[in-house]
Amino acid sequence: MVEKDHIFQVHVLACCITLALLVWRSCSRARRHSRSAASRGAPVPLASRGLAQDLAREALNREREQRSAVALQPQYPRHELLQRLWRGVAPTVPKGGQSLLPLEAPEQSGPSTWWPELEHLFRGDAKSAEDAAVPIGADAQELLTRALALLEACQDPSRHQGFDGMSIRCVLQKPPNLVWFADTTGNPLPVVISETVIQTPNELPIDAVVWAMYSPTERLQWDKSPWVAHEILYSGGVMDSGAVRDILYSRVSIAPGISDRDLIQERFLMKLPEEQGDGYAILMCSCSDELAATLGRPADTSSSTVVRSKDLLSAYILRPREARGSFCLQTLSQKDVGSHVPSFLQHMARSVGKRKPLEMAMQLQSHCEQRQGYGAGVKKATTAAAATPYQRTWGINVEMQTARG
Repeated sequence: MVEKDHIFQVHVLACCITLALLVWRSCSRARRHSRSAASRGAPVPLASRGLAQDLAREALNREREQRSAVALQPQYPRHELLQRLWRGVAPTVPKGGQSLLPLEAPEQSGPSTWWPELEHLFRGDAKSAEDAAVPIGADAQELLTRALALLEACQDPSRHQGFDGMSIRCVLQKPPNLVWFADTTGNPLPVVISETVIQTPNELPIDAVVWAMYSPTERLQWDKSPWVAHEILYSGGVMDSGAVRDILYSRVSIAPGISDRDLIQERFLMKLPEEQGDGYAILMCSCSDELAATLGRPADTSSSTVVRSKDLLSAYILRPREARGSFCLQTLSQKDVGSHVPSFLQHMARSVGKRKPLEMAMQLQSHCEQRQGYGAGVKKATTAAAATPYQRTWGINVEMQTARG
C-alpha cells in the first residue's frame, strides 16, 4: 500500500513538472512573438493569459503607434513649414483675378521665429480700387476711426448715453480687464467692447502676437469658437490707405437645431496712426452681396442649414506696454447674426459676451506660450483654488480644453 502511494506521488510530481514546462514554453513563444511583432510595427494581439500580459501587450502597441507617428512627422520644424507655405502657396482667388499677396517672406533665424516680419507685408506696391482684381467695398481708415471713437467713448462715462445712438454700460470691471456692452436700436445683440492685457513669454515681439490673430492657420489652433470653416478667399495688396487687404470666409455652428451662421468679411491690417502710438489694428466688416457672388460665395436664401450674418464692424487693436512682452489688446464686435435666433439664445449670447473676450485673450496668451515651448496651455479648472495663475490674473474661472499646439 505504501509502495502504491509512493508511485502515485511520483506520477503527480512528473505531471506537475511537465505542465510547468509546457506553460514556460508557451510563455516563451508569446514573448518572442510580441517582440517580433513590435519590431515589425504590427499590432500585438491581446491574449487572455492574465492582466499583466495584456497590459504588457497594450504598452507595446502604444509604443508602436508613437514610433509610427514620429515617422510620419515632417523632417523640418513647424515654423519652417509655415514659412514654406507662406512663400510658395497662394490663397484661392476668383476666376480671372490675381493674388497680390507677397509670396517671398524674409528668412527667419532661430527655433522660435514662427511668425513673419509684419513690415514685409507693407512693402508691396500700393493698389487702388481700379487696379485691384476685386473692388474695394470698405474704407479701412473710416473703420479705424469708428473703432477708436467707440473705444474712447467706453472709457469716458459721460459719453455712455447717446453716443452714436448707443447706450453703453460696463458689464465687467476688473482692471486691467474691462468689458462694455453698447446696445443699439433694432439689434437684439449688443456691441461687445473689451480691453485686456496679454503677457507673452520670452518677451515676444508684437509681430508674433498680431500674426497669431491674423493668420487663419494660427487662429484655428487657439480660438475655441465652434468653427466650421475659416479661410482666405482673396488676398489683395497694400491699399492707398496703407492697409493690407484680404477677404475671409467664416462659418460657425451655434447650437443643435439652429442654422449655422457664415460671414464674408473684408479684412484690413494696418499700423496705428502716429498720434495713437505704436501698434497694429485688424479691422473687418461684411462685404457686399455682389462682391460675395463675385468670389463664388453668394448668400443662399433657400438654405435651411446656414444663414448669412452681417459684420458691421470688428476690430482687434494691439499696443505694446512699457514692460517688454506685455501688450494691451482692445477688441470690438458688432454683428447682426440674422433671423431665427430664439430669445433664450439671445440672452445666452449676452451672458457669454461678458467673458468671451477674456477667454480669447487667455487662449491667445496660452497659444503664444505653447509656440515658444512654455507649458501646455491653460488647463481646465473647476475651483478657484485649482485655477491656474493666468485664470486668477484674469479674475475669471474658465473651463476650457488644453490649447492645440
